[in-house]
Amino acid sequence: MAIPAGTLAAAPFIEANLSSRFVIRGEQAVLDLVLPGDGDFDAMPELPVVKDLTIRPLGMGAQRRYGQGRRMEYVVPYIVSSYEAGNYVIPSIELD
Repeated sequence: MAIPAGTLAAAPFIEANLSSRFVIRGEQAVLDLVLPGDGDFDAMPELPVVKDLTIRPLGMGAQRRYGQGRRMEYVVPYIVSSYEAGNYVIPSIELD
């Protein structure tokens, strides 16, 4: 399969890190969205709604940091929690 040059670089890559894969009912985990520092973002990522799962901003907004290779990136932390037992899938998150 051939992929035209520039196709992969056209859209910014978002990395998502969850502090725990297993959370007991009522506990919280931190979801960090890592955005490229050279991106031009008009707004913060809009998170999808997941039934019985609460995802809310941690309140600190985007934080700048240096990632691998000394590249600037932004980390946007969210709190994830639920009082309903089950397996949850957070759908893809897109930037405008």
